[in-house]
Amino acid sequence: MTKSIVLLHSLANVIPIAKQAFQEEAGNLEIMNVVDETVWYELQRSGTISTLVIRRVCLYATLAEQANACGVLTTCSSLSPCFEVAKYCVNIPLIRLDNPVVKQAIEIGKRIGLVATAQTTVQPYLEQVDQIARHSNKIITPVSIFCDGALSALKEDNVKKHDEIVITNIHNKLIRQPVDVLILCQVSLHHMIDQLTGITEIPILSALSSAIQETRERVE
Repeated sequence: MTKSIVLLHSLANVIPIAKQAFQEEAGNLEIMNVVDETVWYELQRSGTISTLVIRRVCLYATLAEQANACGVLTTCSSLSPCFEVAKYCVNIPLIRLDNPVVKQAIEIGKRIGLVATAQTTVQPYLEQVDQIARHSNKIITPVSIFCDGALSALKEDNVKKHDEIVITNIHNKLIRQPVDVLILCQVSLHHMIDQLTGITEIPILSALSSAIQETRERVE
């Protein structure tokens, strides 16, 4: 019997990216998509995770379990902290986008570059770095690389401009603050792995790929 996993999205434009990645890296899993863009706009409006957003995520986790899904993965790192509450509502794995990749990065080096195009993405990653580093008894320095304007370009379907903004910001930041490893914090950055690998020798991790690997291990 094919096992199914629910992907919880806050933006519809990441669905094709996540679908393709799952086909390539976990083709045996059936994907069910849940998308609620009102959650994204609520996050942008309030700048933080409100009670409304937490309730919504708990509801989606419950519905996923009722649909016989083997687990839920959020493709929006801004929603990841909600899983710390939602996990008490269900008996299926809830996989954060940020946690698996941060664990991998900490094993590689002490200075971790966090590449993000949404401001609300940064804080959950910083919290994960701090929490996992303390648990591992390691001193880790996160370096935030926020690519202002890239997300707006992507929403306008201007992928070329998006990628140029990201590459420029990474280049400028690394001149001042070198890192041991780079994390592409969002699903929307997943397609840039090959581009970035071609211009830097720094190890690059995709949060999406790490989360897919974690999903496979926890539901198979």
